[in-house]
Amino acid sequence: MTVTPPPRLHTPAWVMDVVVVLVVALAGMVRPGTEVSERAPWEWIVALLPALFMLARRRAPLVVLGVSAACYVLLVGTSTATLLAPIPTGFAIYAVAVANERRMTVLATAVTTGVMIVPVSFVGGVYVWFAIFQLAATLAFAAALGSAVRTRRVFVEAVTARAERAERTREAEASRRVAEDRLRVARDLHDAVAHQIAVISLNAGVATSALDSRPQLAREALVTIRSASRQVLSEIGELLTSLREGESIRPGVDEIPALIERFRAAGLTVRVRSVGVPPSQAAAGPVAYTVVQEALTNAHKHGTSGQADVALHFTDREIDIVVTNPAHEHSSPDGSIALGLVGMRERVEQVGGTLEVSLRDQLFRVHARLPREEEPS
Repeated sequence: MTVTPPPRLHTPAWVMDVVVVLVVALAGMVRPGTEVSERAPWEWIVALLPALFMLARRRAPLVVLGVSAACYVLLVGTSTATLLAPIPTGFAIYAVAVANERRMTVLATAVTTGVMIVPVSFVGGVYVWFAIFQLAATLAFAAALGSAVRTRRVFVEAVTARAERAERTREAEASRRVAEDRLRVARDLHDAVAHQIAVISLNAGVATSALDSRPQLAREALVTIRSASRQVLSEIGELLTSLREGESIRPGVDEIPALIERFRAAGLTVRVRSVGVPPSQAAAGPVAYTVVQEALTNAHKHGTSGQADVALHFTDREIDIVVTNPAHEHSSPDGSIALGLVGMRERVEQVGGTLEVSLRDQLFRVHARLPREEEPS
């Protein structure tokens, strides 16, 4: 959930413009020791012109800085400059520092200070050194303050962008995990239900066709249906328990023989060849079980002779599984069994293994290679 911070109070831009214009105008009007009425008209224009240009300091700060410095030089040249005369240039330097990088700010401050100090030095007087110091200090302070404001703004923008990016990343990660959980539930449900439903469907067909002519066969089919129904209910219960408790309870390699016996009881002839010692605890054990289960389900449901061959080869590094069964050429992996094969491939690749599925010369072949990595006890 996104937490919205409380709104911050910001001073409107036009209010700041009015304040700056008034301050600059008052600084230009003040002339200690001389009556305002004695000023020449052009002196009024020069003194008040920077106040008018202050309205453009955000859009064109360098232009405003040039105008303010030029007006100051003219006032100094006519001996009408006061101690408040550098204020317009200070505001302009501040605007330059806020709008530009530090290198540009330092360059503009140094050039402006040099240009404005020159006429002050030529005028001379008792307070010349104080005027130079006051001018340099004013411009340096304005530049430093503007740079600090710019740095803070850049920092706040970076933090805000990082927070927004992190929020988007969290939402994407949450969506990805939800999709993975849905996919895992779908695969687990398919593993728990598919092959038992296939057994039930096949035996229901046998029972229906043999009910009148061969009642004993129909009775055996119904017994198989009952057993498969109990098994599927049990597996669904285990799946729901694992989902509720957050733990995955899946059979491993050691339960493959029992799985094969259930298929034999359901009417599928399974020939098994096993080489090597099965791992007692392996990370890929549940995947190996799922591969055999899905391959035998396909053989039972889509095979042509009711037979399947399972070859298990256990080495120090991998678990090699090959399941073959006769099938029609049109029973391609892209048919009705595609969903199970997709889930099988995803599980195999999830543990770092490989899966090959082929149909050649009416022989359907599933070949899986899984890494043999022992789970920590």
